Amino acid sequence: MTSQEASAFRIAIAGGGIAGLTLALVLKKFKNDKNIVVDLYEARHKLSESGAGITAWLRTRSIFDTLGLGETFEKRTVSPRMMFRKGNNQDPFFFYEFEVPHGSATLSRQDMLDILVDDLSPELLPYLHIHLCKKLVSYEQDADAVVMHFEDGSSAQADILIGADGLASPTRKEMYTKMSEDMR
Repeated sequence: MTSQEASAFRIAIAGGGIAGLTLALVLKKFKNDKNIVVDLYEARHKLSESGAGITAWLRTRSIFDTLGLGETFEKRTVSPRMMFRKGNNQDPFFFYEFEVPHGSATLSRQDMLDILVDDLSPELLPYLHIHLCKKLVSYEQDADAVVMHFEDGSSAQADILIGADGLASPTRKEMYTKMSEDMR
């Protein structure tokens, strides 16, 4: 870590999935601000997704447009059409078909993640550090920093921690546990 990085405002993102990478790319607009460093911690050994496909609506498309990825997004999605047909014979008869303007688009979670990963250019490296095999298990916060503890026994420090680590978020669980303890 350089002395400039040591004095920078450090943002930690727990989770290298769609939400975590999207946030990292949104923060890219500060790449010329040498006082901001982002550390993205992913529990898996690579940036990957699992699960069912995604239906993306207009708001999602606008986020990809803002990131400069709208064209790539459109190429990797399909826009489902609603078809009405009479199909009780061997040759179905289609009597109505429509597509909602600016409607939904579908793609796999991995395709969406790949669009984001493909935009992680080398110019981001001074600003963004991706740490793989770093599953957050707990954190402590005081007035000066957040200290994060990982499953492998290591720890790291940041000024702010953002949980984007999925449905069973360890970050959220830890936050709620700490909040309930503070209320006692």
